[in-house]
Amino acid sequence: AYHDEPMSLPDRNVQSWAQVGYEMIRATNPSAYWRSMGDKLFPYLKKHIKPNGELEKRAKEIVGDARDPRQKFERLVEFTRTKIRIVEEDGPPLTELQRKDAEELRSPMHLVRQGYGSRENVGMLLVALASAAGLEANIAYLPNQQEFLNGGAVLSELIFYVTVPGVVVILNGKPVFYYPTARKWPMGMVPAIHTGDEALVLEEGNSRMIRVDEPPPKQSRRVTRAELKLSGEGVLTGQVNYRLTGYAAAEFLDGLAGKTPTERAEQVTGQIQARLPGAKVTNLKLLAEEDLTGEIGYSCEVEIPGYARRTGKRLFFQPAFSQKGIKPMFESTVRHNHLLFPFTYQDAAEVTIELPPGYEIESAEAPQPFTRPNFGL
Repeated sequence: AYHDEPMSLPDRNVQSWAQVGYEMIRATNPSAYWRSMGDKLFPYLKKHIKPNGELEKRAKEIVGDARDPRQKFERLVEFTRTKIRIVEEDGPPLTELQRKDAEELRSPMHLVRQGYGSRENVGMLLVALASAAGLEANIAYLPNQQEFLNGGAVLSELIFYVTVPGVVVILNGKPVFYYPTARKWPMGMVPAIHTGDEALVLEEGNSRMIRVDEPPPKQSRRVTRAELKLSGEGVLTGQVNYRLTGYAAAEFLDGLAGKTPTERAEQVTGQIQARLPGAKVTNLKLLAEEDLTGEIGYSCEVEIPGYARRTGKRLFFQPAFSQKGIKPMFESTVRHNHLLFPFTYQDAAEVTIELPPGYEIESAEAPQPFTRPNFGL
């Protein structure tokens, strides 16, 4: 029977299902199948990613004085982010004529001239510009963890690849992936659902599967900094700063998507109060920019009655302020499905709590060393 559990694999990995259909590629192993699939798709896209003399001139202007391959690609990415409008996402609606024009697959230079195009067109333009600048770049159909994990082992084009092509460029011998519609992401990071599995890279006569590695945890951080003061009545007051980067920041922004500034402030306040009942939140300032190349988060002042419990001459409280009130992620002692964390991240906290006059820590001890349990890995 199917068991709905937190942090589980995609439904197609844990539920029973069947797919019936016709398959045009006759291959008996994944490597041969996906190589054939790439060879089948490449001719359709070839003319849309092949640069000409005019595009080479334009790419040279965009790259400017950059000599390092990574810097070249960064400038090309910035050009497509700021100068080419994705019609499904950016700006006011198009006219009917413009919409039809944007949906057609045009030459790369045509897209540069008109300044807008579909998601698919923008991805192919970036490949063409990178190739025109002398970089090794190709179209890459990225995996999708929401649909299927380890989909490359399945002989079906319908299983898990996203329909909008991404881009892979080889920089210093290593593949760097970029998803054209994920414009808020820094270069080298694609949304977490498109990592941890293999992408189908299209190349004439050499299509192949390349793994999309997840960035290291240090690129996705949750950092709490707080300077707090505890009163003799157990009330905790002070300043709190919460900052996030990478995937942790994206998760935070997704929760605020589509909300007005007032609604965003109310939601963040509600999240704090859900963890710390009775907390008064004032002077809340959101740092919620849409660009994930920097930090996201908020700062505020808090007043939390009853944070410490008074018994006689003692005050009992939890010094781990950033963890107080958080429920266990896995409450059940029984697990049926494998775990799949959406991304890895680092948690850090720098918290100072000033004690009331006349109080001191009783029997203070450093935290005991933590040994990772054997999870059978």
